[in-house]
Amino acid sequence: MSPRSKYQRKQILVVKKIQFRFAGFVIVLAAGTALVTSLAVFFAVLTVLVGGVYGVRHARGIDAKGVAAPMLAAPRAMGNAAAPTRVVEFIDYQCPSCAKSSFFLHELSKRHPQDLYVEVKYFPLRGHAHSMTTAKLVECSRMQGKFWEAHQAVFLSQAAWRDLADAKPTLQLAVQAAGVDTVAADRCEQDPEVEKRIMAEREEAIRLGLKSTPTFFINGTMVVGFMAMQAEMTKIFPDAADIRLPADNVGPVVLSPAPVRPDGSQANH
Repeated sequence: MSPRSKYQRKQILVVKKIQFRFAGFVIVLAAGTALVTSLAVFFAVLTVLVGGVYGVRHARGIDAKGVAAPMLAAPRAMGNAAAPTRVVEFIDYQCPSCAKSSFFLHELSKRHPQDLYVEVKYFPLRGHAHSMTTAKLVECSRMQGKFWEAHQAVFLSQAAWRDLADAKPTLQLAVQAAGVDTVAADRCEQDPEVEKRIMAEREEAIRLGLKSTPTFFINGTMVVGFMAMQAEMTKIFPDAADIRLPADNVGPVVLSPAPVRPDGSQANH
């Protein structure tokens, strides 16, 4: 074989090696690209699935631990959040002046839904035997989407239960008539998180310097007591002077308890 033929053969071998290595590189590159694409698709699907589960759980008011999420329950506020007049009221459900104040503000907010925003916060006082019991009952009613119904029922029936040694049966009858499932509310009240939420607002009130109930913040200014609040709100809304408060003579709440279904839930009237 001539030197030229040997040289050409070597050249052919070199070219084949290069082609083989290039083909291997292409195969590896293609495999890598496929792997990356597969991983990208996998993580995209995983993100959608996780996001979907998270969204569904939170749309149902359930947090990561499977517990009902309070932020998705009925709000303790009414009116236009962008209203020029904003009132935050700190209340104790056993306080007679709080009952008057809440009725007054509720009526006023119905007259001026776009101009008045009212938010309720708990401030259970140590000297009231039923302050925590009532706050927990109303908070658990809120978890059923029945905050305002229970809030009003508890206040309007206050004269019937505030001096009782055991106010719970009367309170339950009052909120049951307002549409609250008291069996579910009773289970809810056993959750320590409920009392924690209430105590957090009590501690907030103390940090703000509150000493008594009802205490209000009207556009950021502290106003103490029903009469002072009524006077301030009448300056802003002159027709507030026409609001007539209910007499403090509600008397005992006489209602038949709702029947209990076979599954243990309560059929409200």
